[in-house]
Amino acid sequence: MSYESFDHLRPEDRKQANLLEGGLLPSTLTPQIEEMNKWIQSDINARVHDVGSALDQETYDRHIGVLLQALDRLESILGEHGHGKFLSGHGKRRFLLGEIITEIVIRLFTTVRFDVAYNNALKCSRKQIRHDYPNLHR
Repeated sequence: MSYESFDHLRPEDRKQANLLEGGLLPSTLTPQIEEMNKWIQSDINARVHDVGSALDQETYDRHIGVLLQALDRLESILGEHGHGKFLSGHGKRRFLLGEIITEIVIRLFTTVRFDVAYNNALKCSRKQIRHDYPNLHR
């Protein structure tokens, strides 16, 4: 579900399309946001539960592999050099699509609890955000 799903309930001046730069779903970035949302939802947000519910080693290995590849992909994207005032202190992208917070950042925010919740409770313990993914951690 995206943020635009609730736009019909908002006053006209608070609808996403009428917010600065299109709100969390700017029309210029919508294709990239939708493409990223698909794999982030399936390979990260839902995959942690697949890892936690794996009943055998083969299933666990398959699911944790997909999850870690997706986290590696995010780490790589955030490690790319960006431009402008929104760079981190290391000249890297601050947000996934560059200079603004988008719907993807909000969806990914739940991953911040990865180390605390998913690492132990859902057996996603091969890597940790704070130690193995410095760009995601910042």
